[in-house]
Amino acid sequence: METKKSFLGKGIYSLQEASLLTKVNVTRIRRWLAGYGYAYKGKHRDHPPVWRGQARRQSRPLTLTFLDLLEVRFVDAFRNQGVSLPIIRKVALKAREELGIEYPFVSLRFKTDGRQIFRGVGGTTYEFLSEQSYFEKLIQPFLSGVDFDQDVAIRWWPLAKGRQVVLDPERCFGKPIVFDAGVPTVILAQAYTVEHDENSVARWFKVGRAAVRDAVEFEEGLRAA
Repeated sequence: METKKSFLGKGIYSLQEASLLTKVNVTRIRRWLAGYGYAYKGKHRDHPPVWRGQARRQSRPLTLTFLDLLEVRFVDAFRNQGVSLPIIRKVALKAREELGIEYPFVSLRFKTDGRQIFRGVGGTTYEFLSEQSYFEKLIQPFLSGVDFDQDVAIRWWPLAKGRQVVLDPERCFGKPIVFDAGVPTVILAQAYTVEHDENSVARWFKVGRAAVRDAVEFEEGLRAA
């Protein structure tokens, strides 16, 4: 049985938490991370995971890390554009082999090399992904809210950079917090729900009013998803 200690610096999220944060269905996430099998014409067929990262496949329940969480967002974006899972699997494998990185979709190098990789494995069916302007338009929203250190994603600002809410695997196991004080957003939002006073909540937790507002907006967005 793995403990939180083994996830220090990596972040730790349940399937349900990952679903709320990424707005991707739990079943989809589980299939992408753990693979799945099914019977067809009397034969059993297996579909492997889309990528093999830090997620603990043997864990019960399945657990995601920070980089797994971000990878889910990218895979979902490609699926929403009609790219099939077999193609995404091949792209992930080719990207790992050519770029030498464990999480290709959340790498800055993928922004420049990814369209060539898609072209190499997708053929004419996914030719639209080989167009530089379209490809960058697709992935830019997912990269713009992410901080990188030497090509590795280290922080995600879900409301946008410049706002207070951040997910940082080095802090609070990657749970959503306000940046300056490190207070979990759920705590600030719950306090505001009871008090309905930004000033009081800000004073209790020694944060700015902007941090309270951002935490409330973020948590309300999760509940509305």
